[in-house]
Amino acid sequence: MAVKVTKPEIDIREKISELDKPSGIAGEAMLRANTPQEQSDLIGANLNNIIINGDFQIWQRGDTFTTGNKFTADRWYLYGNGTTNETVTRQTDVPKYSGNSYSLRITAGGTYAGGNYAMLRYKVEPKDLMKLNNAVGSTLQFWVKADNPGLYTITFLQHRNSGSQRQISKTYTINSSDAWEFKTVTIPPDSTVLYDADTSQLSIDWIYGKNTGYATGTFNDKAWENNTSGNRQPVDQTNAMSASGKKFSISGVQFVPGKYPSGLPHLHRSYGEELALCQRYYYRTAPANSYSWVAWGGYCNTSSNAIVFLQFPERMRAVPTFGHSGNFQVADGFSVYACSSPTITDPTQENARLDWSSSGLTMGRVAAVRNLNDASAYLEFNAEI
Repeated sequence: MAVKVTKPEIDIREKISELDKPSGIAGEAMLRANTPQEQSDLIGANLNNIIINGDFQIWQRGDTFTTGNKFTADRWYLYGNGTTNETVTRQTDVPKYSGNSYSLRITAGGTYAGGNYAMLRYKVEPKDLMKLNNAVGSTLQFWVKADNPGLYTITFLQHRNSGSQRQISKTYTINSSDAWEFKTVTIPPDSTVLYDADTSQLSIDWIYGKNTGYATGTFNDKAWENNTSGNRQPVDQTNAMSASGKKFSISGVQFVPGKYPSGLPHLHRSYGEELALCQRYYYRTAPANSYSWVAWGGYCNTSSNAIVFLQFPERMRAVPTFGHSGNFQVADGFSVYACSSPTITDPTQENARLDWSSSGLTMGRVAAVRNLNDASAYLEFNAEI
């Protein structure tokens, strides 16, 4: 004889909510999500960090810089102050268990008195901004520490090709001296002026010096508006460079679309991935020793000029400008000769022709160029925003 047993339906979500150990707000949200996509969005699983080199792994230009204004770590520009003479250095001092490799440290060489800029800038190009045109805004997160606790400012500026700018600023508080602290800043969307073909860049400025010229108006931290310089800082902005030797450091910078007030896990990229992304904006040859080949595949078109070709490791953002430093020599297949005054001809985003002046070359022979007993010599190609 068959026996039929029936049981009432059970609402799993309801039963879990009744457990003695609650799942918490985040767990509740995950359980109530209707699709895997909703769950993925809750934890930012499909997000990519808009900030390139936010982990400060790549320093093609060197790892110590004195006095702005200049690029320091790849993609990071220091607007320094001539009287303060800040020094920027790469540090292995990072927050414990953060997953970060390096930090960027700014050290005062004097007292910042409030003139000119005192900020660290990151520029985002338009191609990476369209994803921020959403209804909820975006989130910036980072680790920071400074000798001077207090209120600090980050300013966001959308630059337009027409010459106008849109601006909003946000503050965060450093609570303790010389201790790593994790910060998140949520930025509302600009409902008036979206990112579009007229956008030239978004600059994100970590302001570490108190400049009273930027606090003469009404501090704007509520909504995007047309830029007014006097609205960028609050009157109680802290001066991190109040005396020689004072330090300000950041690490683990991430910027993503969406609102994540508690932050997201570390969105890690490998060193190779990060380097390739950086070399789209800037590429510098890196000699391994005093006689490293830097360009080849060329020929001597006269007895005083050698043409060589260089393929960039990555397609650059735009046709780059060319710079160089140090001593080089050209080899024409049999002998080597000192060369000078390299010029760039017909550069593209992928490669460039370089002409080198020399003497004693044999026309028609193959040519290649290397640094001449100079491990610090380099060629550089710049396509920064």
